[in-house]
Amino acid sequence: MIAIEYDDEIFRIEPDACIKIIRTWTVLDWCQYDPFDPNWKGSGRWTHTHVIKVRDEDAPVVTCTVGLCETQGLATIDPRTGLCVNHITLTATAYDSCSPEDWLKWEYKIDLFNDGKGVHSGYDFRVGSLTKKEFAAGDTALVNHNPYADDNKNPFDASGTYPVGVHKIKWFVEDGCGNIAVGETLFEVKDCKKPTPYCRFGVITVPMPSSGCVEVWASDLNLGSYDNCTQKNRLKFILMANIIEKRSAVEDF
Repeated sequence: MIAIEYDDEIFRIEPDACIKIIRTWTVLDWCQYDPFDPNWKGSGRWTHTHVIKVRDEDAPVVTCTVGLCETQGLATIDPRTGLCVNHITLTATAYDSCSPEDWLKWEYKIDLFNDGKGVHSGYDFRVGSLTKKEFAAGDTALVNHNPYADDNKNPFDASGTYPVGVHKIKWFVEDGCGNIAVGETLFEVKDCKKPTPYCRFGVITVPMPSSGCVEVWASDLNLGSYDNCTQKNRLKFILMANIIEKRSAVEDF
């Protein structure tokens, strides 16, 4: 007539463990235990507290995702910097075998133009670290920001409008046991729209010189061509002409 059961209290933030479980065991001897008996002396019931600490030495697995060149939102000149900028999608996913997804701490750093000259150990911007639970609660007061990101304090999504060029992003994901995973990748922001050409239908030149040649520049045919990022005086013009040679036949009688 023995009954055994336990009740758990689970703590996921512990300095020396991933998960700490306070397990309280209860053992009843039904031959002695009868709380409804007015003469019961409290015998036949025993409890014991068991402390279980779960440790994990495996870091999370991080996967980086970089979006394709975007043409829907055209690249433009940023009036603050004078640089050509365009939007790009930058996200990552992480999985850990012990820590729930909303308990993982996220952080990312971005090195503009991949030159290693930023103030954050060679990186220009740092965002994080936060868990999704903390972010959902609005706990972003001490988190740095990324001025180019759509959501400048979101450590889970770095998508935004960046200068055209090659940059580097590094993601850091920490589980509840202090294991940190790192995922980094280069990403290139491009101006995906071609210039818009406007051409003259014809060019009037001087009479044919004695050399038999007339010099015509490709820019002579320009009638206000423009581009969304490159200034007009920096556009390059190339002349590709199809030359048709005509010959006359002379017949004698």
